[in-house]
Amino acid sequence: MESKKSWLKTVILFVTDPLVEAERERKAYLKSENSVGPDWKVVGVLVLVAVVLTLQEYLLRPAEYAEFLHWMERSFSGMINAETWMSLENYSFGFLLYWACGQTLLYVVPPIIFIRFVWKKNLGDYGVKLKGVFSLWWMY
Repeated sequence: MESKKSWLKTVILFVTDPLVEAERERKAYLKSENSVGPDWKVVGVLVLVAVVLTLQEYLLRPAEYAEFLHWMERSFSGMINAETWMSLENYSFGFLLYWACGQTLLYVVPPIIFIRFVWKKNLGDYGVKLKGVFSLWWMY
């Protein structure tokens, strides 16, 4: 019975100790000079996330895919045939390709622009580096 109490006490401490430490850090931060106003970095990130998610919702729809194809056909005449990509056998692949490329661009480009030009920080500080990119390639 004593081992069950000891085990339960260990589990409770495992859960409560980080919470007590977080509360201690919160109080120390509130007493510091850094806590005088809103954290504009956090506000900027939240606005950026809202913009990116909104763009994903409204730009990456099937109707926008058709509009994108017609724009590509007008802009790069002869290079793309919208009717081919809108055909029954190509539509699913084309739309998924459009959606995947759009998602990738929207998850990569706006944060890079935000970090580089709004915060004026180096991308390497956020883990975007070419140095050592292939050092662990053997694992894959």
